[in-house]
Amino acid sequence: MVRWNKAYIKGTHQIVGIDDGLSEKLEYECMACGSAMIAKRGTKRIHHFAHKEKTVKCDPESYYHKKGKEIFKEVYDNSSIFIISPSSNNIDLKKEYGECKMEIREKG
Repeated sequence: MVRWNKAYIKGTHQIVGIDDGLSEKLEYECMACGSAMIAKRGTKRIHHFAHKEKTVKCDPESYYHKKGKEIFKEVYDNSSIFIISPSSNNIDLKKEYGECKMEIREKG
């Protein structure tokens, strides 16, 4: 089971940490699947966010994968060349492919 220590404020992509000054008036959502989350800040377990619905099937890798693509695109777009070395031959992706096109699908 994944213990989430960060979540989005509902309806935004503003990330908040479990130990930030959270407001009970705000609602939170999962950064991976978009489902509603609640802040668990008791005295027995480590503070964390949890899905409100226990039946949610959520894969945190999807969030990390999406973030990785966003970071890759930002670095790619801000570089004049982008060389990778999968073998002994260097490949300049900018020269080969030009623009970086990225598709991010949001649930909902």
